[in-house]
Amino acid sequence: MSSPCCDMFSPIFQVVHFKPITAMI
Repeated sequence: MSSPCCDMFSPIFQVVHFKPITAMI
């Protein structure tokens, strides 16, 4: 699960997943 490509997208994925959650709140 700790891939070099995925690791770079980790922060991006968190923001993308956090955006909808924050918008819901």
